[in-house]
Amino acid sequence: MVASVGRVEAVLNCANQDASAYNQALADFGGEISQGSSDEMKALVARMTQQTMDMQRQNNVLRAQLENSSDEIEKLRCNLEEVQNDAMTDGLTRVGNRKCFDLRLSQMAEEALRDRQGLCLMLFDVDYFKAFNDAHGHPMGDQVLRLVARTLQESVKGRDVVARYGGEEFAVILAGARLADAVKVGDGIRETVAKRRIVRKSTGEELATITTSAGVAAYRPGEPLNELIERSDNALYRAKDCGRNLVLPEAAAPEKIAARAY
Repeated sequence: MVASVGRVEAVLNCANQDASAYNQALADFGGEISQGSSDEMKALVARMTQQTMDMQRQNNVLRAQLENSSDEIEKLRCNLEEVQNDAMTDGLTRVGNRKCFDLRLSQMAEEALRDRQGLCLMLFDVDYFKAFNDAHGHPMGDQVLRLVARTLQESVKGRDVVARYGGEEFAVILAGARLADAVKVGDGIRETVAKRRIVRKSTGEELATITTSAGVAAYRPGEPLNELIERSDNALYRAKDCGRNLVLPEAAAPEKIAARAY
C-alpha cells in the first residue's frame, strides 16, 4: 500500500509538468492497479481518471473561450483601425482630411528636423471652381474634387501625404524634398490635371478642362508650422494673381534677397 501511495504521488507530480505525460502515467498506473490491487485502490484510480477527464473537458472549454476571445479582440482591433482611418479621411475624396494634415505635418516636421532632411509643403487650389459649380452643379463639382484628389494621390509616393485642406484646396507634404524638386513635382501634377477632361456620365458630354494653381514652400528647421503654411499659401495666391494654372515657389527669404545685392 505504501508503494502504491508513492506511485500515486509520482503520477500526481506528472500532472504539474505535462498533461500528456500525466495521462500516460495515469494509464500505466491504471494497468498496474487492475492486476491484483484492492478495490479501494482501484476506486482511487477510477476517481483520478474521472477527475482527469473532467479537467480536460474544462480545459477544452477554456481553450474555446480563449479562441473566441482572441477572435473578438481581433475584430475589435480591426474595427478600431477602421474608425481611426475614417476619422482621418475626407469622406468625399478619400484622401486625408484636415485633421490628418495637421497631425502628419507635425510628425513629418519633427522627423525632418531630427534626420536633417528636407520637407516641402504644396497647397493646390482648383481654378475657378465656384464658377464650375454654379454652371454644372454640385455633383459635377464633387467629381472634379475626386479627380484632383486621385491625381494628387497617384503622383506622390512613399511617406508623402495628400490631404484635403478645405473646400477645393488640397495639401501635399513631400518628405525629404528640396524646394526645386517639389516645384517640379507640383508642375507635373498641374500638367496631369490639365490633360484630364470632365465628362457628364449620363450624356458623355465633355464639360470643361480643369486647371489648378499651387504654391510651394520648404520647411525651415524649427520654425512654427503656421509660418510654413503661410508661405505656401502666399505662393499659391501669387500663382493665382499671375493668371492661374501655375505652380510657384515661396518668395525668397529676406536675408537671401539682401545677400544677392552684394
